[in-house]
Amino acid sequence: MTKKAEKELETVNSLLKKLCTQPCKCRADAEQAVSKITAKLQLVKLTDDGVCYEEVKKYTHKGRHGKDEEKVTVAVKVHAQAQLDDSAIEQKIKEDTYYVICTNDLDRKWTMTELIGVYKKQSVVERNWRCLKDKKILINAIYLELPSRINALMWVMTTALLIYTATEYLMRKKMKENNLSIPSPDHRAQLEKPSLMRLYQFMANSVIVLQCNRSLGTVSVHGLPMEVKLLLIAMGDEWCRYYLKSYYQDKSF
Repeated sequence: MTKKAEKELETVNSLLKKLCTQPCKCRADAEQAVSKITAKLQLVKLTDDGVCYEEVKKYTHKGRHGKDEEKVTVAVKVHAQAQLDDSAIEQKIKEDTYYVICTNDLDRKWTMTELIGVYKKQSVVERNWRCLKDKKILINAIYLELPSRINALMWVMTTALLIYTATEYLMRKKMKENNLSIPSPDHRAQLEKPSLMRLYQFMANSVIVLQCNRSLGTVSVHGLPMEVKLLLIAMGDEWCRYYLKSYYQDKSF
């Protein structure tokens, strides 16, 4: 809000300076121009010196002038300066940080911090719903006409989203507990709280290979990054199952 006020101050002072360098034709025009500027003030105000109108006087003709001939007003300059209005800025900040949140959960004794925290978490829900709209899922390729089948599809998608969100929560929790991270897409930084989609992209780009040797009867897993290994171990044995050669040892291919 302070940056916005400073930008407004710069604009207003520029307009006021223009009224001095490019004066109006008369006092009425000058006052009207000042009123037009002050009417739009939001976070700034004129200084205590106020507005000063300076009349620019000249003779009506060139050459020698008569003894009793007087100069006439040909223009009016405006001298004024604006400054930040601290009270207006403070009021604007209060307005922008004031929330009215309603809830029907009256059994819980909410604090304002808890209530606004839950409200702001809605953005996480919206961000996760974005995954269901990803073109990779090919939802647009599914055509359903019966309402019952549409409802069934929504149940499946909602359940999938629940599993996705729970997995992401567990992943971030274990990464925080074990001080783990994975590279950013450009590999210039380490992400300590990545999305599950970023982990999926990292694993997909790692070229993980399951190699089976039928003649020797051996199985091996290659290409699993160390960051993923440590994360899977931290998440638990059930998450490591498909990346261990022992799981495939007794399988027939």
